[in-house]
Amino acid sequence: MSPQAEDQDMLGFLEKVIIYLQQEFGQGLAFKAVPYGQVHGSYALTMAYQSHEEVQYNPYFVVSPLGQGRYRIEIFPEGTLRNIARWALHEALIEHGGSLLDDDSRLGKCHILFPLEKRLGRLAKQPLREYRELWTDAQADKKTEAKNVAPVNLADVGGLVPIKKELEYVLWGLNNTDEFMREGGKLPRGILLYGPPGCGKTYLARALATEAKSQFMSIDAGDFWSQYHMAAPRKLKEFFAECKSKKENLILYIDEIDVLAAPRTEATQAADKDENRLVSVLLTEMDGMGTKKNMIVMGSTNMHDPRKKICGIDPALLRPGRFDKQLYVPPPDEQGRVEVLAIHMRIKEDAAGKQLFQDIDLQAIAEKTCGKTCADLEQLLADALQKRLEKHIATGHVQPPVTQKGILDVLSTHHAMKQKIGFQNE
Repeated sequence: MSPQAEDQDMLGFLEKVIIYLQQEFGQGLAFKAVPYGQVHGSYALTMAYQSHEEVQYNPYFVVSPLGQGRYRIEIFPEGTLRNIARWALHEALIEHGGSLLDDDSRLGKCHILFPLEKRLGRLAKQPLREYRELWTDAQADKKTEAKNVAPVNLADVGGLVPIKKELEYVLWGLNNTDEFMREGGKLPRGILLYGPPGCGKTYLARALATEAKSQFMSIDAGDFWSQYHMAAPRKLKEFFAECKSKKENLILYIDEIDVLAAPRTEATQAADKDENRLVSVLLTEMDGMGTKKNMIVMGSTNMHDPRKKICGIDPALLRPGRFDKQLYVPPPDEQGRVEVLAIHMRIKEDAAGKQLFQDIDLQAIAEKTCGKTCADLEQLLADALQKRLEKHIATGHVQPPVTQKGILDVLSTHHAMKQKIGFQNE
């Protein structure tokens, strides 16, 4: 490639960078690429600012050739401006066919491999580092992946009869799609479960996926967040793209979705802009699911007011076509608590391969646990088994199964601790 052609190629690349920068800054700032220094092929991308009634241009970053299709980029600003420059460079590199080779965030320098080496038919000798490794903090630098969890059935969810009836309708539609469509049925694009914590929202999502013979992908909304500007919206977009590429039925479950979908505000800070972009990306991705008939997005949140209405979620997500179904998941009623206790006793005994509970009056315990959630009841049984195991450790002898008295003793201890904590808080 001639020097003139290389110059034109570099200017075309910088024009792409300018397009991304103007998307971020709007039309309030102007950018232009100009030759820089005495070295042929070096360019500065400059940013205009107003000073004493005239426009002046300061270098934003400088591109210098290193040979063999490699360039060094030195970014002058720090903080948010530096992060925005890195984001724009990365996006333009993907579009232009180049790659980022190595990076020194502290000094504001990075090295890129331009398409020249690809045109010569050679492979890059240095390993490439992914965008995710360069732009995310220590917690989120690992690739955002869905969590595989053990399957459960709707029969493993105690109580919640109205909620399970709604999900059975969706289940039938997933398992009998053709007949469901012929009869005028319509599967929801999204299902939002809301209510107090510990009431079985995640269990319901897993049970629906299991009985629909669908792949279940679960992820925490907080996993998308990063300290770097523009990283979170991009990660969310990439994750949805991965989900949409799957051919089998898929239920995508986002826990604590209010972290991603807080109501949008007028943004003045970079962090606020990222929050708004996250909501916009989520709206766009859910709107783009029209052709993906076998994918349902389920979300859960604990954010609701005393009138059992959703709060803390952008209203645009709650309209039909996005989260079509919004189901309130309350603490179990008395019969629900009986079922929850029976299910967890069976699960614990199946796991142990032996009888762990004996002579238990589930109705009596349910009457004494009004207001307890499913998680509270599971913890009650776990604490009763812990007391039994402590005696085993102390005496060296296997203890008899937990009885009604053992569970009621633990329940009395819970009540006493709650009253003590409440008294101290007052």
